[in-house]
Parts: sequence; C-alpha cells; structure tokens
Amino acid sequence: LALVDLQRPTPHAAADLCYRHAHSPYVGRALQGRVVRTLLRGQTVMHDGRIVSPPIGRLVRPGAPPPGSPPAPAPASSAAG
Repeated sequence: LALVDLQRPTPHAAADLCYRHAHSPYVGRALQGRVVRTLLRGQTVMHDGRIVSPPIGRLVRPGAPPPGSPPAPAPASSAAG
C-alpha cells in the first residue's frame, strides 16, 4: 500500500531512485505527487523517501505455487501393458 501526497510536487534525481539502474526518463523532471509512506503486510517499509525496514518480501517465481499453498498432486503414472 502506498500513501501519496498528491499536492506535493517532487523533482526526481538519479540519487532518489531505489533500484539497480540509475536511469529513468523522469530524472530531472518535477512530477506532481510524492509517495510519503509504503506499507507491506501492515509494516512500514519506506517513509519520506527512506527505506526503514529490512527486506521482507518474497521471491515469486513464474509457474511456482504461491508460498503456503498445498503441494501439487503427483502426476498419475500410466502403466503400459
């Protein structure tokens, strides 16, 4: 869940980006609105542009069952005969 202040213009700089590559078409532009808090499963993970929590997300792989779901049934074997 992201809480956004829509009245606050935000200039974007490469130093503000929180991902591996410091490239964005928005660097140097002022955009309307600023994320002021981000929550994940009820815990604040980012506040006023600073990460305030250790990583708590889970890696989700394509085709893998969601964490906590029951295991998939084994495929039925066909006996030739």
